[in-house]
Amino acid sequence: SVKKPNFYRQHYDTTFSWDWSEKLSSNKVFLKFKSIELNEKMGFSLFLNRSSNFTYFNELASPVQLDTPLLYGSLKINKRWKISKFYFKSGLCMQYSNNEALSIPNFLGYQKIEYKKYFFNNISFKTSLTSYFVSQYYAPSFFPLTDVFYQQKNNKTQFQPIFIFDTSIDVQDFTLGLVVDYLNGFMFQENFLISDYILPDPVFKLFVKWGFKD
Repeated sequence: SVKKPNFYRQHYDTTFSWDWSEKLSSNKVFLKFKSIELNEKMGFSLFLNRSSNFTYFNELASPVQLDTPLLYGSLKINKRWKISKFYFKSGLCMQYSNNEALSIPNFLGYQKIEYKKYFFNNISFKTSLTSYFVSQYYAPSFFPLTDVFYQQKNNKTQFQPIFIFDTSIDVQDFTLGLVVDYLNGFMFQENFLISDYILPDPVFKLFVKWGFKD
């Protein structure tokens, strides 16, 4: 499950409490261009956002607001192409923030390589390898007593790609396959982004799919 912070719940008795009434309301103005496909092989999308009175939790895990507007922008590029029986799909996201209050990776991306082979009688074989990467940045730390993620500037995430392997065989409406998540666990001894964010061990998943026709 995804951990979501509860800003208003008190977990323990303390003489200090946050006075949210002193905080100014946040306002956002954003501009978004929908993804544009070029020849069904390449596309991009652009997102721009301006936030005033941006609220975040500083290195003391206390809520503070920015005095100046926060600017955020992202550009996503996707590309697909084919060489013989090999299919390639790539994606890259570039992000920008004008203030360290919003710590984000500058680059995120993935690369998928897929091989397809078709046989007789509607039998086909497919296998793929997908890699994901995130550039280094100061990932927020979690403070469990107050359920908040707060800013930290001591440890950057290490650059470690994540690999997923997928293979399957299809016979008409029946599919039998295997998925292996987090292959990087076999490749790297230090399998974590930062010391507080350990990546999972490799996971093997066998799946079966079939369809019915009236």
